[in-house]
Amino acid sequence: MKIFKTIGLTFFLTIGLIIPSCDKDSCDDIVFQNYFDITGISISSYSDFQQGTIISATDTVSFDEIDKIFIDYLVDYTVTAQPKSDWTSALMPSVAACSYEPGTKGSKEEALVNFSIITLNDFDSNHLANSNINDLFDYHGSMLNYLNSPISLAQFLDEKSGKIKEEDVILDLKKAPELNQEFKVRVVMELSTGEVFEVESEPIFIIL
Repeated sequence: MKIFKTIGLTFFLTIGLIIPSCDKDSCDDIVFQNYFDITGISISSYSDFQQGTIISATDTVSFDEIDKIFIDYLVDYTVTAQPKSDWTSALMPSVAACSYEPGTKGSKEEALVNFSIITLNDFDSNHLANSNINDLFDYHGSMLNYLNSPISLAQFLDEKSGKIKEEDVILDLKKAPELNQEFKVRVVMELSTGEVFEVESEPIFIIL
């Protein structure tokens, strides 16, 4: 589900015979610095998250048929490779043979300042159109850190600090709309870098 992501690989090497490397073809001598940079967000509703079954725009589903709401960060990866010791001129083959997981160090610069889910229709008497409905969601973690015991989205946001470590958000909707069956939201995410990303969900219709 990372089809929107693009991978930018940046290796800082010196030209010529003085190119640094390990004297062995060993990844143990290479330190990778793998970060991601957020460039946007997307949102999808799923009837079966594990199987990747997306609820299409304008579909009508019962509340029990909604499995997860998935908010994906669109990212670019930056990877640098640095040898620990024993520099030779064979770094390029050594790096090419090594494997690594992109983005393992999280975002290098970006921390979360604000994360808001706004309903675009009247949801219930306490959540009219253009209201924040964060309290109507539970946080289930991310693709790499799935929580078997979810917590409220509000609790997750209250406790979150420091640089962003994960590339997506998995949510449960806790109740069905009461005043308007069309479920459509706008997600606004503001980062410490001053970047603000917004996305609107495709409308779906939820019945009890």
